[in-house]
Amino acid sequence: MKTYLTYRAQLEGLQDVLETIKTTEKIAASSIHFLRAKVATLASYTQLLQETLAKISSFHSPAAISLLKPRQGKRKLLVVLTGDGGLVGGLWHSIVSTAIAARSSYTGIVVVGKKGVRYFAEEHITPTSTFSSQENAQAAAKELSRYLFAQFQDGNAAAIDILYPQFVTLTTHIPTTVPFLPFPFLRPQIQDPHPPPVGIPIIAPSSRTILTVLVKKFINVYLYRIVLETQLSEFSARTAAMEHAGAKTEESINMLVTEFRKERRQHITQRQIESFIAHRTI
Repeated sequence: MKTYLTYRAQLEGLQDVLETIKTTEKIAASSIHFLRAKVATLASYTQLLQETLAKISSFHSPAAISLLKPRQGKRKLLVVLTGDGGLVGGLWHSIVSTAIAARSSYTGIVVVGKKGVRYFAEEHITPTSTFSSQENAQAAAKELSRYLFAQFQDGNAAAIDILYPQFVTLTTHIPTTVPFLPFPFLRPQIQDPHPPPVGIPIIAPSSRTILTVLVKKFINVYLYRIVLETQLSEFSARTAAMEHAGAKTEESINMLVTEFRKERRQHITQRQIESFIAHRTI
């Protein structure tokens, strides 16, 4: 039979693990509510921007804007969004596996997040460029967009796609690839109950200048939302993983306590039997 101190040490160790798991779960869960609200707000904002773009873009062809104009060339980049933290189940593995499966369609891979960089290194794949996943999603999105805009406008990439874990539910995240540059801008059909009077509006300094600025703004916000959604998927996956780990740890604690009580009862019973036999012998 194990000694009481052995059981106690094992129990305290499991309780420490459980406390760490619950703390990690609470931190991740608290971030989920903030990120979901932020993503929803950005969705409304991008809708407003898109409606404004639709009105101004009626004066110009999308090909007149550099970020919308298709480029000649075969060089195509895939941007893979991961994170720096672990304890997210198979989230990063699914993203990297999807990227590797689609690798033949791209001439280069840009990886965001230390976990993604490590997984690609394990597969002996060298990315074209890497970025660390920052806690400040807005700063991370700006740094990434500057790099991608430069690659596209300098002719180093004819097209750029983004692969990220799309948030569906707290336990469901789908690896999703979306085109990024040239940006696939579509004019929505706006039903205006009060159509403007006939005539051409006066736009200063020019409709093309404003359209160029708004397109860049819209694309930046679009990328920011994707980065936030990646973080949302990360925290929700971590919450689910910690909930599962917590349940397993509690199960181990209960099994350990049950085992200790069972062995103690057996030990006490054995001592009683030995004592009874000894008394009968006397």
